[in-house]
Amino acid sequence: MAKKKRRKKSQLKKGWKETFFYEVGGLVMFSLTCIGIAGLGAVGQVLVQACRFLAGDWYMILFLFSLILSIYYIVKRKQPVFFSRRLTGIYLFVFASPAQPCQIV
Repeated sequence: MAKKKRRKKSQLKKGWKETFFYEVGGLVMFSLTCIGIAGLGAVGQVLVQACRFLAGDWYMILFLFSLILSIYYIVKRKQPVFFSRRLTGIYLFVFASPAQPCQIV
């Protein structure tokens, strides 16, 4: 009879730690996002003001992105791919389009 390989134990241990990391990180991100969207207390107001500083009047988009990312972490338990060939084209298209229409005077 052949001996069992010992790699499985290290893979299980690593998988458990990685799963725990993404679960807890996703839950913390989800709770902070919900507090920020509702604007509850001092923490909610700080999160809203920080997002307003970064995104202006479109600050809610940062909260929605964070909410989607936290749900992805909880469900998939891995880092999403942000730079694929298709997503890079979408990023270029979105960032190249003007935020406000040009006015001719």
